[in-house]
Amino acid sequence: VARGESLSTSDRNSAIQQSRSLCIIRPINDASHPARGQNGLFYAKKLPPRSFVLDYIGEVHADDRPQSDYDLSLYRFSDGSSIGIDAARMGNEARFIK
Repeated sequence: VARGESLSTSDRNSAIQQSRSLCIIRPINDASHPARGQNGLFYAKKLPPRSFVLDYIGEVHADDRPQSDYDLSLYRFSDGSSIGIDAARMGNEARFIK
């Protein structure tokens, strides 16, 4: 599917299932990796740059979550407030992308 082209719901669900089946969660043991000792999401085959892997699923929030390792900040407003998605309590394999 070309970038910007939309998929039908059934095609998108099929693509997500195929993508999930190729994901492997395993510890990062490389001493030079900044996330060494944590789990990471690895793909079973080489991916071209900017490839879709998985949707990031979690709790949408409007507060800071400095204690969470799985918080993805989406937007910070000039007044200091922010919008994010936290996958610590509810999420999927995408939270292991490092």
